[in-house]
Amino acid sequence: FDYPTVADLTDFVVAQFSDGDDEAVGAGGVREVRAQEPLSMIGMAGRFPGMRGNDPLEYWNMLLMGRDMIQEVPIERWDVDLYYDEDHYAPGKMYARND
Repeated sequence: FDYPTVADLTDFVVAQFSDGDDEAVGAGGVREVRAQEPLSMIGMAGRFPGMRGNDPLEYWNMLLMGRDMIQEVPIERWDVDLYYDEDHYAPGKMYARND
């Protein structure tokens, strides 16, 4: 089961459950597909702090262990010094330096 994009997953689901009726197309060109049984699609994605990869299971294990994964925003993402100010009320600035 490898469908890395929403479009790939949509194509798979349509191919599995479509009755071949190309007339039923909704807003945005989305084809309405009615399954005979209830269907749920559940997923999770994200960027997780303090980790080499973005594996939700690894992130959950870090949370269970109580590991503090807060870190300063890496310079590769953006220069925190351009936006940081100790003054909580400084306009156009932030007072946190961490992810």
